[in-house]
Amino acid sequence: MDGERSHIPIVEDDDEGRLLLVRILDEEGVYESTAVASVAEARRCLQEREYAAILIDVCLPGESGIDLLAYVHAHHIDTAAIMVTGANDRELIDEAFASGAFGYVVKPYRVGELLISLLNALHRRELEMHSRAHMRELEEKVVVRTSALRQTLAPLEGALLHPISVEEVIERLSAALTVRHEESGAHIRRVSEYSALLADRAGLTASEHAKVRLASALHDVGKIGVPDAILQKPGPLTVEQRSVMQRHTLMGHKLLEHSDSAVLTLGAVIALTHHERWDGSGYPVGLA
Repeated sequence: MDGERSHIPIVEDDDEGRLLLVRILDEEGVYESTAVASVAEARRCLQEREYAAILIDVCLPGESGIDLLAYVHAHHIDTAAIMVTGANDRELIDEAFASGAFGYVVKPYRVGELLISLLNALHRRELEMHSRAHMRELEEKVVVRTSALRQTLAPLEGALLHPISVEEVIERLSAALTVRHEESGAHIRRVSEYSALLADRAGLTASEHAKVRLASALHDVGKIGVPDAILQKPGPLTVEQRSVMQRHTLMGHKLLEHSDSAVLTLGAVIALTHHERWDGSGYPVGLA
């Protein structure tokens, strides 16, 4: 069915090369190609509809294929761009990938290589689209949770908080975050108590003491943006999963920064830096 086809423009100024690419894609039966001969024509096509992928020759009349690649990367992020060209130049290849290319196929085309490159590009495109959709969902969730957090931490507007108030805020924070198994109320309370102990040993004032105790309860608030499959995985994380997990420091900081509350401002710093290490081996910045 036509609805199952991937729509792909072919940008090639050579008539024979353009026809060859059209024939290769058409014979697969799962692609619908649109053949154009210039960057200007390609831009018009892209403005009329979104495409799954685009095949671009490097050497084109007027604007180059690299110029078009940069345009696609900037304005059509859901379109996977593949360079198809006779220019087998290492610097040009590096420039293409740096400009957002999903693949680079050199003439004369080997049909299998071209189709595999296209399939890989479409698969990567799908993964990236899912990732962006997931991040948008997380950002919306952060907005909702931020409101809940601010309501939970409203008692912090006073100067010193009575110890009972501290415990109450921590319990309410635990409920507001609705986070997973390791972030129980007991976990939040333990982190707060350890932080208070360190603040005391560092000679901070009683007022600063209270702020540290409460702000430290926010250290892992960014984990609301970590998928359950990663956060609750029983075994070791892959390199990619670890990278996703480590983003909780940045998300927590983003959630808490720019607040009028001194405690939330301190919480933003703690959320960002609580995985840094004295020897610079921590994250996200590698402070030492």
